[in-house]
Amino acid sequence: MTLLLSIAHIATILVAIWVGVTVLRGNRLTLAGLAVATVLVATVMWSVISLVALKYPFTATSEHPVRVLFWGALFVGGVRSLVKVLENPTWSPRPLDVINLVAHPAVVGLIAAVPALHPVMVVADDDGTLSYAVGFWIHTAVLLGLSAKLLASVFDRHRHLARSSKKTRIAVFLAGALPSVGYVVSVFVWGPSGPSLAPVLLVMPVAMIGSAVVRDGLVDKVPLARGELFESLAGAVFVTDNWGRVIDANAAARDFALEIDGAKDFLGESLGRSCPRTAHILESEGDVDVPGLAEPRVVSVVTTLIRDGRGGTVGRCVILQDVTESVMQRRELERTRDALSREVEVSEELRAELGDQVIRDSATGLYNRRFLAEALPEIVQSCIAMGSPLSVVVVDIDDFKSVNDSLGHVVGDRVIEAVAEVLKRGAPGGHAVRYGGDEYLVLLPGSTAEQAHAVAEAMRDACAELRVETRDGPAQVTVSAGVATLIGEDIETGELLEVADLALYRAKQAGRNRTWSQADGGA
Repeated sequence: MTLLLSIAHIATILVAIWVGVTVLRGNRLTLAGLAVATVLVATVMWSVISLVALKYPFTATSEHPVRVLFWGALFVGGVRSLVKVLENPTWSPRPLDVINLVAHPAVVGLIAAVPALHPVMVVADDDGTLSYAVGFWIHTAVLLGLSAKLLASVFDRHRHLARSSKKTRIAVFLAGALPSVGYVVSVFVWGPSGPSLAPVLLVMPVAMIGSAVVRDGLVDKVPLARGELFESLAGAVFVTDNWGRVIDANAAARDFALEIDGAKDFLGESLGRSCPRTAHILESEGDVDVPGLAEPRVVSVVTTLIRDGRGGTVGRCVILQDVTESVMQRRELERTRDALSREVEVSEELRAELGDQVIRDSATGLYNRRFLAEALPEIVQSCIAMGSPLSVVVVDIDDFKSVNDSLGHVVGDRVIEAVAEVLKRGAPGGHAVRYGGDEYLVLLPGSTAEQAHAVAEAMRDACAELRVETRDGPAQVTVSAGVATLIGEDIETGELLEVADLALYRAKQAGRNRTWSQADGGA
């Protein structure tokens, strides 16, 4: 029996060492690596003490019975940590998690380290035999309770561990179940003076844990992601804390900061102080032009807040992607579109200008007979629809032929322009039209006969005051005006113009430089 137990203990020690060398070779400072290392160290020490106890049984003066309890508690703590990492490889323990994991091993370790506290766990009877004290039973209840909770997590569908590979779940189950069975047998069969069966039963689960972590890459998950994924990302990735200090940056980010700010080593430093240009870009969102480069470059900035388990913000991750080509193409398209839009606007302006020129008299700027032909029907229809009056004033320069004959056609043209300007200013809300050579027509929609007569008189008086400078002194002219008014449905274009012409004829017959209106029979 002793020989078999010794062989089993030695096998457990060798397997644990082999797993440690195989799995933990190199510097893998990860939570998974720490958890596996804790399990293996606890297994080796637990087995070594139990192996020694086979040859030298525990006595009343021995410290090993309590120390072996510590290594058992540490083993369970290591397996629990390993399960946490199996459930979530990115798990980051909070203070409560640390307390939960180390409290039991720490208490048992303190008792084991202080000989005066050993009676809390194991006491010697009068005949020198050892028996368990109250502290041991409390320790046992905690140990078995934690092991039972560990075993339950393997089959809990609400836990991520239940979705791990079958071999991994079996390894975790055996790592919790077999030592518990061996522990119970040792306690109730051999007592504190007898051998410990728990380490013997660790050979299989320790080997399976080694196989599982190697197969699943558990220990290397964080370094693999950091080395082969994070570092090889094409985009520049900056991770900062709440104070702007750089927690991490991949190769592309380091190259970016070196090119923009000339910064070679900025990890742990405030980004605003060590890389001000880069920090300014990281504070932006969307597409940002990178300053200070010989060639234009545009990066897309995407920021993600990093939160802890309680939802508080602990930092941020900023990713920069080079989008120069696509942005430059888009900007070129926008410039082309704007240029085309401007050309369309200019074309519309030219079209409107040309359209206006068609209906304008080139000499005076007044509307011409084409405008009259196009606009008068619409004006008439509007007045009919509204039941409002429409008045027309026909104006003619008196003795204009004598002006041309005596002063020349150049002066005559200047007189025509001067009278046109008077009519344009004197007909607010109306439309002044050059009707013929020296004849004008003013449309006054909405004006009554009296109002139209008053407008005509004001324009006639203004024309009488005109002075057109010539080489022989100022030239002065007068005008005669005829006014016609129709209202609502009685408005008829031909009749309106005919009445206005007749009124002008009567004004001329009455001696010129006067206005004739159907409102009062003339002036």
